[in-house]
Amino acid sequence: MKKKERLYRKIMRLWKQAGLPAYLHRFGPKKYKSVFLAFCWFVNQQWAHSLRRTQELLFELGFPVPHWTTIQKASARMSRILSLFHKLTVSSEKSYICAVDSTGFSLTNPSRYYTNIFQVKVSCPAKLSVLVDTRTSKALALCFRARPAHDARDVPYLLKNAAVLPEKIVGDSAYDAEDNVFKPCFNKHIAAIVQAEKRLGTWFLSS
Repeated sequence: MKKKERLYRKIMRLWKQAGLPAYLHRFGPKKYKSVFLAFCWFVNQQWAHSLRRTQELLFELGFPVPHWTTIQKASARMSRILSLFHKLTVSSEKSYICAVDSTGFSLTNPSRYYTNIFQVKVSCPAKLSVLVDTRTSKALALCFRARPAHDARDVPYLLKNAAVLPEKIVGDSAYDAEDNVFKPCFNKHIAAIVQAEKRLGTWFLSS
């Protein structure tokens, strides 16, 4: 079994590797370093509970935990840091095969009891497309949309913002598109292997 790096040490290493300052805010008290607030925020994201519960958990584990509102304010400054951490964690070696796919999720979470009684249809307005290295299982590029769109429309954005370009891309029939998939891949010398979409048309029989 491969030994995994502890989360706190990994965040400390990436923080130093990125050359980030000890404190990201200019004003206010500087009691907690920003790298520790980033660690608290990562714990909250992985534990998938409220910030209050995260504060209680870190306190029980013996950490000098700040108030949950301090973590909440620090999380507003984490968007650019997440993008920087993502680029640092992706290997600089050229990827061979990548898979592209998308998923949708709702911005609200109504209870099943409510939807069954009132027959409410839960829409999926938010969409995520991801380009993943099949060897390392790391995401090379992400694309978020506030509204649903065709899967193939996100491929040019993924290729433009990918940390490492692969040699081949595989996908299902939703990516059988000439302008958004095959042409961008051809221009970047990438082989696109997708499942052919079933089309209704005229059958031609060769003699």
